[in-house]
Amino acid sequence: MLRVDLRELARGPVETRGELRQDDPALEGLDVTLREPVLVSGRLQSIGTGRFYWQGKATTAIQGECRRCLTPVSVPLSLEIGAL
Repeated sequence: MLRVDLRELARGPVETRGELRQDDPALEGLDVTLREPVLVSGRLQSIGTGRFYWQGKATTAIQGECRRCLTPVSVPLSLEIGAL
C-alpha cells in the first residue's frame, strides 16, 4: 500500500513508490499469472481542499504462451494510471 503524510503536500507534489508481491491479497482473482512483483511509482499532488490527484505507473511481467510454438514466455506489462 502506498502511504503518504498529507502534510508533505504543502511543499508540492510527493513522489510515491511501492511493490505488491505476486501473492498479495489485493491481486486476488486476476486471470493472469504474475512472474514478477508489481512495481508502482507515481506522484501525488493536491488539486484543492481535500482533493488529490495521483498519476503513476505499474509494471510487472506476466506468464504467457507463444502462439506459434506454445512454449511459456514472460510478457512485460506496463500500465499508466491517473486517479482522483
